[in-house]
Amino acid sequence: MSAFHQAFVDALTGDTDALSAWVATPDRPSVAVYRNTIMSGLVEALETAFPAVVAALGSDNFHQVAAAFARDHYPAHPMLHDYGGGFADWLAGQDALSEMDWLPDLARLDHLRLSVLNAADLEATSAEGFASLSPEALSHARAHLIPSARLIRFDTTLLSVWEALLAGKGEGLERRPEPETLLVRRVGEGVEVRRLAPDVAVFLSVCAEGGTLAEAAEAALICDPTTDLTALFSHVLGLSCLHLSTERDLL
Repeated sequence: MSAFHQAFVDALTGDTDALSAWVATPDRPSVAVYRNTIMSGLVEALETAFPAVVAALGSDNFHQVAAAFARDHYPAHPMLHDYGGGFADWLAGQDALSEMDWLPDLARLDHLRLSVLNAADLEATSAEGFASLSPEALSHARAHLIPSARLIRFDTTLLSVWEALLAGKGEGLERRPEPETLLVRRVGEGVEVRRLAPDVAVFLSVCAEGGTLAEAAEAALICDPTTDLTALFSHVLGLSCLHLSTERDLL
């Protein structure tokens, strides 16, 4: 970045003397026009990216919160489709919002939804693709989550709250103290968020971490010794979220 470009960015973030080497003092107020336009764009991008947080805070309050975040977090590149990656952690550090301690988790789910929506295309391996492997090859095979399918885990229930807020039903929402793992995946032009049974969540987590299918099955049995592995694997294949690794990895 050139010295002028860096100075312009600094001026947009509030350093009124940053452009002193290029812009005369009487002209510096015109920078505010650019600053206000950019800030408005960033707030709008955040509003689009975090609909559940908007519903929880209300539009006016969200605009104030988003503007405070945007002032200190300019995007790394001109494309704003993934802007707000640090918003959830930033919310967690705001004392004024401490009573809404579930707000950062809402933001995490909102942002993951957007990430999945914009993820690269990669087809999940079909049931026939898995069936073509011998039992031995299948047990040693590794299957990873496709880019448009992601897992997220919370210490307390969140999905029902998130769905209610998006549906405009924000009254009397409660989270239960139960761990919850969600599968967020792109389906057609939209995104589906599904709560996973504990054994399914463990199975997919092992796959996502690079484990073999045999290791994933073992972890599922440890989680729930009554698990029917045939039924579990059939259910997982029905989720259309796994892609077999390369043939080299299967040898």
